[in-house]
Amino acid sequence: MQAQAKGLGTHQFRAFDLDGLAKELDPDPGWVIVCMIAVGRAAGAPPEGRTRQSVAHLRSAPWSSAQEPPDLAH
Repeated sequence: MQAQAKGLGTHQFRAFDLDGLAKELDPDPGWVIVCMIAVGRAAGAPPEGRTRQSVAHLRSAPWSSAQEPPDLAH
């Protein structure tokens, strides 16, 4: 929310090398890396035709077998 308030966007990484990152950053005892988030400004506008699912739709999980989960990758 702080990034958005400052006009920045965020994107949480779905997969990353946790062991490699922990080795590289060497956090102090008691600290654990649990996620990675990129913060910055978008390089451009979203592609034309890009659609978003409604919040109500996203909260309706688990989806029935007849309906696949929303594909938010494009």
